[in-house]
Amino acid sequence: MDPQALFGSALWMLLGTLLLINLAASTQDIATDGLAVRLLPERWRGLGNSLQVGGYKLGMLASGSGLLLVVGSLGWNVSMGLLAAGLLVLTLPIAWFPEKRVLPHNAAQAEPAGAGLLLRHYKGLLMQPGMTPGWWWC
Repeated sequence: MDPQALFGSALWMLLGTLLLINLAASTQDIATDGLAVRLLPERWRGLGNSLQVGGYKLGMLASGSGLLLVVGSLGWNVSMGLLAAGLLVLTLPIAWFPEKRVLPHNAAQAEPAGAGLLLRHYKGLLMQPGMTPGWWWC
């Protein structure tokens, strides 16, 4: 689409697309963090987190500044296409990762699901040392 249309008649389409992209990105971030915690021994989790943050920053540079550098010479459609293609290529290792074979489900370690799950997590967070007066939040 033409950039002028995105900020005019198609603004709601732009906002809806941004909402979906952010929802997908945050879901992927949660899944990646969970996988890193399950895969990495405790002593390597700090390094793993550093590498994840470094990758996040490189992605921001490529999709933000990098896009601005090439949009003038390649045009809006080609630049967005390249950005989408790069994202697709970087998603392939995630799609091919054999999680069920490498990290099989362990029902004994799974937390019971249900309506109180979120409340239990917030209660646990707010009761941590340094969260005072956390007791009155729960």
